Amino acid sequence: RAYAAETNARLFSEALGIDVDGPMDRIDIARPSEDDVHATAAMLQNIGIEEGQPFLLLSPFASLEQRNWPAEEVRAFVQKTEEQLGIPVVISAPKDKAKEADSFSKYNLAGQTKTMQLAELIRRARILVTPDSGPMHVAGAVGTDCVALFSKDLPCRWAPRHHCKPVYLEEPCSPCNDETARACPTVKCMRGITADMVLEKCREFLTKGGKRK
Repeated sequence: RAYAAETNARLFSEALGIDVDGPMDRIDIARPSEDDVHATAAMLQNIGIEEGQPFLLLSPFASLEQRNWPAEEVRAFVQKTEEQLGIPVVISAPKDKAKEADSFSKYNLAGQTKTMQLAELIRRARILVTPDSGPMHVAGAVGTDCVALFSKDLPCRWAPRHHCKPVYLEEPCSPCNDETARACPTVKCMRGITADMVLEKCREFLTKGGKRK
């Protein structure tokens, strides 16, 4: 149950007979091009988010359906965040989830971003809220505060080491593998994560001060 990057680095070191140098808790990512930066700014402006305006980014879907945050909690989180914190919530999602994302927030960029534009969108966000997924790791690379929703996997192995507050219910059946998760009748490890739990983690980030980059 050690951190995954450290475990993998040790395996490579032993298998290849080499020393893997450098901190294993730092993630590198290529910088978006100027075109991607401008395109991302234009997308945000088109939905009503002006340059420099703070926003939360919510990416509620993962590659495994059982890791998706339930729609009713997503809607509750968006409503409470905008009412209680006064911060707009922008939705990022795959193109096939665009219609569902429309019911979450009027600030919907589902299916509109290319890979590096998504990285720039995450970089600009005050906080990213997402299940354990690719966007979580991008947030770790670009230094954006992240509230990561963990279900079938362990935060101690996969969560970014910096700027990340995991939400993890520690169900007795967790962790599990994908096959077990697909057959799970309750998926209570994810469905039990409420909007209020996530909102509290966001408050902790917001009360600590300015965005760290």
